[in-house]
Amino acid sequence: MLEENTPIEDFRKEKPLPEIPRAIHFKEEKSFKLANGMTIILIENHQLPRVTAQLFVDRGIDNENDKAGLEQLTGRMLSCGTKYDIKSEWDTKIDYLGGSVNTSSIGGYASSLKKHFPKILSLFADAVQYPAFPINEFQNLKRQFLSNIMAQKSDAGDIMSNLTKKVIYPENHPYSEVLTEETIQNISIDDCISLYEINFRPEISYLIFEGDINLDEVTQLTYQYFGKWDRKGEVVRKKFEMFQNNQNDVSFVEKPGSVQSLIRIGYALDYTPYCRDMIAANLMNTILGGYFSSRLNMNLREERGFTYGISSVLNMDEHLGSFTTTVNVRNEVTSEAIRQILMEINRLRTEMVTENELEMVKNVVSGNFIRSIENPMVIARFALAKKKFNLEENYFENQLIRINTVTCDDIFTMSKKYLREEGLHIMAVGNKDVVPQLAEYGTVSLFNYKGQKIDVLK
Repeated sequence: MLEENTPIEDFRKEKPLPEIPRAIHFKEEKSFKLANGMTIILIENHQLPRVTAQLFVDRGIDNENDKAGLEQLTGRMLSCGTKYDIKSEWDTKIDYLGGSVNTSSIGGYASSLKKHFPKILSLFADAVQYPAFPINEFQNLKRQFLSNIMAQKSDAGDIMSNLTKKVIYPENHPYSEVLTEETIQNISIDDCISLYEINFRPEISYLIFEGDINLDEVTQLTYQYFGKWDRKGEVVRKKFEMFQNNQNDVSFVEKPGSVQSLIRIGYALDYTPYCRDMIAANLMNTILGGYFSSRLNMNLREERGFTYGISSVLNMDEHLGSFTTTVNVRNEVTSEAIRQILMEINRLRTEMVTENELEMVKNVVSGNFIRSIENPMVIARFALAKKKFNLEENYFENQLIRINTVTCDDIFTMSKKYLREEGLHIMAVGNKDVVPQLAEYGTVSLFNYKGQKIDVLK
């Protein structure tokens, strides 16, 4: 404590002591199961008179082969009318109630003011359980998909997305599949109906409610609108092998007239949600390229002026994770940008981070976590994760404590484990004039906008 006559200047020179992170207490979720096996989760939040329901169908993944786009098309078709309403009537009812309803191949969501929510949930339940699959809407959606694919041919970001899928994931993995005009044309309305009937089942579904609603109301609504949903069958969980490349390779897609190179370096890896490495690995990636003052951004943006920004992403996925770092640079600095990225990756693999740098990144990650939980749907997703991945009850409440316990040694271990020195896929989309610069890192393979290999450039 300061003495009564301590000068204010001396007081300001004293660095405040950091607070010890402690557990955060969330409002406890409530859950139960319907007789059909559907799991219901409730997060009450009575600050605003609004309710959201989010459906997640835990259907796993599967190959679409020559019908890539089938899942997306099927998910969109659920919003194209039900056995009770054609699409225009269904849309009009939602608009009149001021609600929002969306569907996808793994579920969807419904949201509205509390007073209109039972009607909105009813319309959502109809879409999920009684989709009509009208042929005219199916044809309209196919035309939209084909139009979008045509537009993507000239977009560097979309081209890079296709290239990434084909290059970093194993050939037989669902994540390697790319939508093309041919695959969309191969899809029939019967394909959509079959995919829906096989995968949309209550026993593998979670329905999460968040908002101004209590357990009695949720119980009544779910039994009323989802209690009769009864489509059971064997749940098939397919597993796909991960192939790891042991040598660096270079892939290029030409975009004539481009004055910039879109560069991505990445690879697939075994990095599953909520594994024991997750906190330390996330901190490691944040140091590398996960926030504005990251090493990559300070190097390529602040020191060299190569780009407006660069980021790296360590993506956790229960089927197959990935690491990528992506940047747009001027053509003439393509080679040097790649060199600096590889240098920063290697530096993190070979040198210990300082306590000060780690402490700063801990503060960033902790602050992002605290801000994220201001969104009630984030708390709802936490509740789903605890059920789906069998996490301990206080897993998220102790997040800040776990962040604080990570050491510099942990960061070094994560860097050695998740950052590669070999087996890197170096990808670029841009002007063909940059090929000689790319060739400094290996033989350059030429791909088309679909991510298909068409040539090897000498």
